[in-house]
Amino acid sequence: MITTVSNNNLFDVSGKVALVTGASSGIGLHLCGMLLDYGCRVIGVSRRASQSAALGTLSDRYGDDFFTIDMDVRFSESVKSAFDTIENEFNCIDIVVNNAGTVTPRRAVDTSQKDWGSVVDTNLTGPFLVSRSAIPLMTSGGSIIQIASIGAFKAFIGLSAYSASKAGLIMLARTLALELGSQSIRVNIISPGYVITPMNSEFLSGPQGEKVRKQIPLERFAEVSDLDGAILFLASSASKYVTGACLHVDGGWEIV
Repeated sequence: MITTVSNNNLFDVSGKVALVTGASSGIGLHLCGMLLDYGCRVIGVSRRASQSAALGTLSDRYGDDFFTIDMDVRFSESVKSAFDTIENEFNCIDIVVNNAGTVTPRRAVDTSQKDWGSVVDTNLTGPFLVSRSAIPLMTSGGSIIQIASIGAFKAFIGLSAYSASKAGLIMLARTLALELGSQSIRVNIISPGYVITPMNSEFLSGPQGEKVRKQIPLERFAEVSDLDGAILFLASSASKYVTGACLHVDGGWEIV
């Protein structure tokens, strides 16, 4: 059966339950606030969510619409424990944004197995564990959004673990899209370029950042708000016939 979506609710996500990983800072923190502003009930998770002052501020502002829980996406035990709690609090999950990520900038020859494992476990194993745990709660279908990177498509010196993990994340998403289509669960990818956050603002504002900026066709780095439209599109009925797709939000950098 084909459901017709009117223009009035094409991008509507109000009343939906969204889970955002890596929620305590940067992109994840912004997306929690944005989805709350658009009427979602939001579950913000990170390793130390319960200790995050920024997440506490969102809790004070949005009350029962915002729920935080500690989860280390690298470890199946932590993910399972968090989802046991989530299942007790929510009847279902409609939207998952796998945003948690890390990077250890080192040339491959200088990257230890421990460093490699830490990056891959956060950026690839984490989204696998979270998606796997969320699927049984997506009883009415829904949208899983994996946050990849331009690093999945362009090689950068010192980012072998990061780029490999993000490239793997794209194929994970496409495989899940195949497996979950019959359950009306769509799985898509957003591939940002550099997004200005407190973690990278010093680098991006310096001479090396300026060299990078000049390579970008739109001649600027992304603000966190530049991801809003892509997230709302993939989270809402506007993309009800889109799955397995990768949406580049990089100012055109990937085509250079």
